[in-house]
Amino acid sequence: MGGRPEALIPGEGIPSSEVGLVTASSRYGVEPNVRAVAAAEDAAFLKRKRRGGKIKIAPVDRYEQIYSKQTLDPFAANAAFRRAGVATPSAPPYVSE
Repeated sequence: MGGRPEALIPGEGIPSSEVGLVTASSRYGVEPNVRAVAAAEDAAFLKRKRRGGKIKIAPVDRYEQIYSKQTLDPFAANAAFRRAGVATPSAPPYVSE
């Protein structure tokens, strides 16, 4: 997948090409145990959503149902960005039918 092997060396600091990204993403503070917090919050979310679905007649993908409201439609998002005038160079070109 490419990349630079020296980027895997811990303690080397933040590369100059990534400083802007790190600054923007940490502007509201950094949670030191973000993975543990996210896992705990996700477990609580799943527990709340699974309460009503204990009885099953046929196999059902509850994961898909539970997270369906949080799913992003990539085609709708791409269309919205294009309508707003944002360049989407990595998306396929628009073809009118």
